[in-house]
Amino acid sequence: MRHANSSTVVLIFLMLLLLLLFRAFLIGYRIDLIRVEAAEIFQYRCFPAIFSFGDDWADTGNAQALYPAHLEAENLPYGMTYFGKPAHRLSDGRLLIDFFAQAFGMPFLNSYAVGIVPSLRHGVNFAVAGTTASSLTLQVPYPLSLQVDWLYKFRLDVMAALNQPEVTQPLPENDNFQNGLYIVSSGLNDYRHAFVSQNLSVAQAVELVPSIVSRINATIQVILKAGGAKYIMVMNLPPLGCSPEFLTLFASLDTNDYDAAGCLKLYNTVAQLHNQLLNNSLQVIRSSLNATSELGRKVIAYVDYYQLMFDVIENPQAHGKSIHLHSK
Repeated sequence: MRHANSSTVVLIFLMLLLLLLFRAFLIGYRIDLIRVEAAEIFQYRCFPAIFSFGDDWADTGNAQALYPAHLEAENLPYGMTYFGKPAHRLSDGRLLIDFFAQAFGMPFLNSYAVGIVPSLRHGVNFAVAGTTASSLTLQVPYPLSLQVDWLYKFRLDVMAALNQPEVTQPLPENDNFQNGLYIVSSGLNDYRHAFVSQNLSVAQAVELVPSIVSRINATIQVILKAGGAKYIMVMNLPPLGCSPEFLTLFASLDTNDYDAAGCLKLYNTVAQLHNQLLNNSLQVIRSSLNATSELGRKVIAYVDYYQLMFDVIENPQAHGKSIHLHSK
């Protein structure tokens, strides 16, 4: 499982938020800029709810509920920089999904597998740490397709509950499902499993890319139909060859294996190929929606997380950082 550093997450979130604010302006959203207490983060209220799908970088409690005995994040130093204690996240602080919730003026998302929670009106987190987009590996048997099945069941349960006057728990209205923001961030563990667990070569991993992208594409199609989603944000892969895990496990004595930023070039090419195919697949979905006159009512945003993160790594001083990667 991947572990997120909170300071880097904050920086990338702020960069990503600026892009979203610009996009929101372009498509005519009303934007309110409000200072969050003790943080230089601005919030705007564009969506009534967030529905999150993915893996380690988005899971805020599902893994802990599903297999608590095996989750290392239940011990310090996890959670120490914000929560002051472990908070079911594979991070020393908040995850990107937490920052999005706060930026929209919402409480943190409750996790689907936790069960009874105070409120579900502002959305649900279906992401599970360790999961994959494809079914190539079921080391953690909660792939992206199952998370979407949870969404479908959750919506049916909510619609049934809303017709029962005795139900008092705050639940999403139908409008929340239609106008909520659906965030999909998956695929990273597919490649981690390929390289780390299966010991595949880069050439072998490249052969897996189309099937992994296909599963993400299928997930988006289901969310559009079963979820009735209008707004979907799809995160691409970060630069694999820049991660501390890959730099440690696949360190090379050949300096030609590294780029100027200190990242492993070959592993980054896998992420770049994945991202290219993913972006192309989203273009196909948009074209399909356009053919049925639905594109104007739906927004599918492709978020270049790779470039956001690589820019921080390549130009740390420009973002208030002074430490470069030391891998050579």
